[in-house]
Amino acid sequence: MTNKTNNDWDNIIDEANVPKSNWFKFEKVGDKVVGTYMEKYEKKGAEGFQDQIVYVLETPEGDIVSVGIKALNDFVNLKLNKARAGDRMGFLFEKEIPATSKGKQPAKSIKPYLVLTPVGDAVRADEKLMA
Repeated sequence: MTNKTNNDWDNIIDEANVPKSNWFKFEKVGDKVVGTYMEKYEKKGAEGFQDQIVYVLETPEGDIVSVGIKALNDFVNLKLNKARAGDRMGFLFEKEIPATSKGKQPAKSIKPYLVLTPVGDAVRADEKLMA
C-alpha cells in the first residue's frame, strides 16, 4: 500500500467548504420564497419544537431550499394537497399574530401559493391511473 497525500483531499477541511443551510427562514414580514416543488416529508419535532411538513423547492436560481410548516397548520398544508413534483409553489410571511401567552413569540402567518403545471398534471394523471 502506498502512502500518498492528495492535496485536494487535504484542503477539504476549510471554513470555505462548509455547506450553507438550505432551510429557508422567515425573519421579517414580507419575506418570501418561490420555486419548483420537488417533494415534501414530515419532520418530527424535537425538544420544544412541533412536527413539521417540509416542502422542498428548487428556486429559479437553482438553489434547493426546505420550508418547514407546522404539521398542525391546516391553513397551509391542506391548501397544498394537490401539489405534485414540477408544480410551482411559493410562501409569503404575510403578518405576525400577537402571542396569546405572555413571554411567547408572536406567530408567523405564512400564506401558501400554488400554480399547477403540465408536469404536475402528468403526475396527477399517473396517480389516477394507478388508483
